Amino acid sequence: MKTSLIVSLVLAMPATALAQNYSRPAPPPPPPVNPAPAPVYDAPAYDVPVYEVDTSSYQPEVVEYYDDFNNSEVGSYDSQAPDQDYVWVDAQVLQDGSETPGFYRLRARAGFAWVDAHYDNNNQWVNAGWHPTRQRRGQVWESGYRGSDGFWIDGQWRDLNRQGERWVDAGSAGGLGYWQPVQVQADQEWVPGFWAEGDIWIDGFWRPKQKAGFRWTAGAWQYGIWNPGHWTPVETRSNETWCPGHLEGNSWTEGQWRPQSKPGFAWIEGHYSNRGRWVQGHWERARANAPARRFQVIRVGDIARSRQDARRIWRENQIIRNNAAGLRMELRGRRIDTRSRVIHRQAEQLQRQGEAIEARAQVKGSLRGEIQGRRIQRKAERLERASQREKRSEQREERSRARERRIRNHR
Repeated sequence: MKTSLIVSLVLAMPATALAQNYSRPAPPPPPPVNPAPAPVYDAPAYDVPVYEVDTSSYQPEVVEYYDDFNNSEVGSYDSQAPDQDYVWVDAQVLQDGSETPGFYRLRARAGFAWVDAHYDNNNQWVNAGWHPTRQRRGQVWESGYRGSDGFWIDGQWRDLNRQGERWVDAGSAGGLGYWQPVQVQADQEWVPGFWAEGDIWIDGFWRPKQKAGFRWTAGAWQYGIWNPGHWTPVETRSNETWCPGHLEGNSWTEGQWRPQSKPGFAWIEGHYSNRGRWVQGHWERARANAPARRFQVIRVGDIARSRQDARRIWRENQIIRNNAAGLRMELRGRRIDTRSRVIHRQAEQLQRQGEAIEARAQVKGSLRGEIQGRRIQRKAERLERASQREKRSEQREERSRARERRIRNHR
């Protein structure tokens, strides 16, 4: 019995040893004769060029383009301007080198939003002006424009159609346009209507071409307000001033002479109210404690010259700032390009290292070596994709620099 048991154990030992040999992990491959150095990803694979640019000359003392300034250093006030809150809009230089002159506009207008002149996304010039916040059914918006005296003429809503009349656009001559009857009357001249205070439309009328002892004075814009045309006598009178006539209803009310002055009184010019009714000119007793003006308006010529000088100084310093910004953006682009090349070189090194490891493993029949080589190659591929991302980032930076240059050229 003992003999058979010993023989069984002796016969089973080789099988057990053989099973144990198959269950053990494979021994590690022998080290290569000249092992490749492990890659270091935080250090560049070659010397990185250093770009040194002296930007000290591009950082002078900057004089900012100001909005508030000392009025006493600009010019004199315009005492005839309406006592309203005006804002000065500076001149604009277009791409073709032409310049749109500056002007005054009201600071706020109920129901409208002010839009400054600019180039849109299609590089088309958009004129400044008041834009209505709401549309009106059955009406058309007529855009405003700069008056010849340097004050903005507000745009207005008009009817889409009027019976017996047609709308005449102002065109290149400027203006808001007007309604004109389709039928013409002999020996008569049409006096176009206009918008009075409160955006009220005053209808036009027919007048005779000639009037004995008088000459016709055409209407004109002043301070953004329309002064209607009127008959002016040919004769002149000393110490007297002519008060123009006006249209009231469908009839013309003749003008009259008045004294140039009246002690203790002030003359109030006739005008249309915000309801379209004529307010007759009259004398009002002057008050010793009359309230002072709420707003002062500098003369257009004076503020235009002052702002032109300020704009010139601002543009000179803006050019210097833009040049410095361009240099900074160029240096950033170079750094991105350098980083892309570094990553690309690292990827190439990893690729070669992975291929070498995989080749040695195939020669020696090592599965683990092949897996390690493929892993290093995949890491190299990831680095290559990172390099491509860096290149795309550099291309975006270049497009951004080109866009900035176009914007700076348009300012």
